[in-house]
Amino acid sequence: MAGLRYATYPTTQERFSRLADLRSDVRKLAATMQRLGKGVRVIPYKYNEWLAELGNGDHDDFLMLDQEGESESFGGTPTLDIARRIMSHASRNDKLGCAEAAWNASVHSTMLDEAWHYSAHRDATRWDSITTAAIEPQELVPEMTQRERVRSKKADFAISLELGEETERQLAQSSIQLNQTTYEGIRFNPIAVSIETKLPGEGGSDAKLQLATWSCSQIAKLRELLALAGNRDCPIPPLPLIIIQGHDWHFLCLEDRRDCAVRKHLRMRSLFVSKY
Repeated sequence: MAGLRYATYPTTQERFSRLADLRSDVRKLAATMQRLGKGVRVIPYKYNEWLAELGNGDHDDFLMLDQEGESESFGGTPTLDIARRIMSHASRNDKLGCAEAAWNASVHSTMLDEAWHYSAHRDATRWDSITTAAIEPQELVPEMTQRERVRSKKADFAISLELGEETERQLAQSSIQLNQTTYEGIRFNPIAVSIETKLPGEGGSDAKLQLATWSCSQIAKLRELLALAGNRDCPIPPLPLIIIQGHDWHFLCLEDRRDCAVRKHLRMRSLFVSKY
């Protein structure tokens, strides 16, 4: 992160504090992430028999049950067998010291696919492994104050939006790409969430730098598209980001800010989310 303090899009970091102080467009998302991180209301009430296996046998176990039905609005719930399989692979990878690629293949890809499969928004979203997606063109990579460019970074996964075949056809005819990369797999699918993975206890600062660089480039691309549409000053909503370090998930949110319309400030907010 230190390298971006001197960039044309300076990035600073702070932790979520009082939810009431957050912007309205990120407050609900942050509240949900906080709740999930604490293991509160994560199981639909109709699966209350799962507490016998997942709980510790005390009264606090009931906090895991969602009696308000909010979790069901997100879609279905993966079975315990699916969760056991993912946890088994994660424990094995941790014990054997497996490489990041092994975690991505046996744990993170499976988890993303199951989450997508059960999601209420499955028809409107997709997830992809984007480890080969470089920031292109290079002009989108943030510049240092000395006019030197930060070394280009990549992310591991992306959750993006499905726009439909007709929209994709029109974009292709106009030679318009929607993301900060020319990678064909998501060329016409705007990235909604970027995900970076690391081994347990490894590379937290590097992961933040990677996502900051990647997301700063996304902001630059969005500004370019807005200018093309004649709406240059349209505000860009916060960009949700996820860092996974083995078993640990961290939620971050990158906000695009302006200071007297002179330069943009990107503020990264972080919050420990969950363990599986």
